Amino acid sequence: MLIYMSDVDYANFLIFFDYFAGHREFDYEYFVEKHTAYIKYLNEIGRTVPPYMATAGEALQLLYDSNIICYKTTKEGKKFPKMYWSYKERSYANMQPEVKKNGEYAFHMAYVNAFRLYE
Repeated sequence: MLIYMSDVDYANFLIFFDYFAGHREFDYEYFVEKHTAYIKYLNEIGRTVPPYMATAGEALQLLYDSNIICYKTTKEGKKFPKMYWSYKERSYANMQPEVKKNGEYAFHMAYVNAFRLYE
């Protein structure tokens, strides 16, 4: 993420994950709620919003593009959901696949540990 952001923006970006402690999986409404609280907090303490984090849609797309999150779909009769990761959906015809809005999402397990989301 540091290739997209300055050190200050990256520090502000990391704060966002504090809002997801204990929530490896979430839905769109929960994401929007936490994003709104995050933006409010940054404004209250006088910090700038990092690039691509100004709206919930932009933030969701950034996390999907960087494979921090996936979106999930569950088909009737299937026991487990299908997980869609940006790197798997990319092709020469679709270099930046769009994340599905109003869905179910999950953090990659490596980031669950890195951002201590299990607490």
